Amino acid sequence: MSECPSSLESLPVVSSLVVQAKTAALTKVQDLVVAHPHADVYGSDEISKMVVVIEAENDKKLADFMQSLSDVEGVLTVNMVFHHNDDFSDDIEGINANGLKVGQAKVSSQ
Repeated sequence: MSECPSSLESLPVVSSLVVQAKTAALTKVQDLVVAHPHADVYGSDEISKMVVVIEAENDKKLADFMQSLSDVEGVLTVNMVFHHNDDFSDDIEGINANGLKVGQAKVSSQ
């Protein structure tokens, strides 16, 4: 297995997951999600499936979180549905180079 490039290891990530579990395991999974400071359950059919959204520091932390959900007895699958990471450093450098503050628009004189 190849390693992530170091630049990706430090990028923040937002991801949504669908967790399918036996009914008896759903409470344990929900408790694990709620215990994470940047994760929440956004929906559940209360029988076997739930939608989880997480913001993680990087892909490794996301993978660790997904593994912790998979390790719960009774969890059948943890599937990633959406994944986004972004490096805003170029944007911030551009803002600073133009003398702007975050949230301040530059008005063109054309």
